[in-house]
Formats: sequence, structure tokens, C-alpha cells
Amino acid sequence: MKDIRWGWVLLGALLANVAVTLLIVPIALIDGQEHLDYVAPPASFVGVLVVGYWIARKAPQRAVLHGLLVGAFAVLIYIPVLLAAEITFAHILASALKVLGGVFGGFVVARRAAIKPAATT
Repeated sequence: MKDIRWGWVLLGALLANVAVTLLIVPIALIDGQEHLDYVAPPASFVGVLVVGYWIARKAPQRAVLHGLLVGAFAVLIYIPVLLAAEITFAHILASALKVLGGVFGGFVVARRAAIKPAATT
């Protein structure tokens, strides 16, 4: 547990929620809030995927774990917002996709790290 970069994980979780918000708000302003249930889950996946990838690159030995932690902490940071409103299926799906986005970002980093040495030999 000591080789986990907790500072980067927490920063990544915060930035992941900011990224998701930056993806959702313009769409809500242009198209209205009635379609947010359809936009928020994929935006949650993409936002956390990008930030999870960035954070996982900081620790390529445990990239998937770092991506998972970014997604999990992004969900934990968002819990007060969830509790302030009515929880819908879209909220639950978006939370699950945040975790999956982080894991996938870490997986891409791990996969690239595994392929890179093989390509040079």
C-alpha cells in the first residue's frame, strides 16, 4: 500500500469530477436538462477514463489499481451531491461507469507498458 500515490489519486478523483462537469454543463446549457440522464453516464466514463489514464501513467507498475482508485474516489467525492437529490438509475449507472472508466484508463496504461518492452527486443 505504500507504493500507491495517494496524492495523485485524490487529485485525479477531484479532476475527474471537474472533467465530467465540464462535459455535461455545455450540453445541459444547449440542449436542456431533460436529456442529462442520457448524457451523464457516458460523460462520467469518458471524463474519468481520461483522468484515470493520466494518473495511472504516474505509477505504471500499479496502473490498473491507480485507475480504480481514481474512479472509486471520484464516486465517493460525488456522494454528497447524490444525497442532495433524488437518486435515479442514471446516477447509479454514472457512478459505476466512473469506476469502470478509471479501471479502463489504468488498463490502457498497463497494456502499453507491457507492449513497450516487447517491441524493443
